[in-house]
Amino acid sequence: MKYLLLIFLLNMSITSYANVYMQTDNNGNVIYSDTPIKKNAQKIDVPAINTTSSTPPQPTESNIPSSTNSQPTVMTMQIVKKPYTTFVIRSPADQETIQNQPKIAVDISIDPDLQSGDVIQVYLDGNTWGKPLPSTHVEFTAPDRGIHQISAKLMDKNGKVLKETPSNTVYIHQANLGASPPRLGPGM
Repeated sequence: MKYLLLIFLLNMSITSYANVYMQTDNNGNVIYSDTPIKKNAQKIDVPAINTTSSTPPQPTESNIPSSTNSQPTVMTMQIVKKPYTTFVIRSPADQETIQNQPKIAVDISIDPDLQSGDVIQVYLDGNTWGKPLPSTHVEFTAPDRGIHQISAKLMDKNGKVLKETPSNTVYIHQANLGASPPRLGPGM
């Protein structure tokens, strides 16, 4: 890379002192060259190249190492999180009927993807349902039959709520296997 830069600079210094000619070939294309090829060549004055020398950085108070502090400086980089634009329960859908399922899968759509340190807490009927997890898919044991509300909150590592989903109403139907068979009336 050093040699390429040296060749480039050397070439630039040579061409600044050389003559440059503009010419047109038989097809009408414009050609630039350091020697005239055709009679129609026109000499072009190339302006001098601007150059400047670099100056070394001057020490300032902020970049002078402190002799009193022998500890190495630790630089930390703060990760900037993108704000979430989408956070909704995709499954189970609102007004969905779930029949005879031992588990319920809860899938959440989120955009951008779940970021480092953030977790999702799922709620059933307003109460926490399981632990907060860094996942958009969780499975739970199905609640008792009836009408239930499922919602979720997106929280950062400190427990601060970043977003909440609307509640989805689900209808749980379970077969009753432990009950006695229905009684038949007399004579049946």
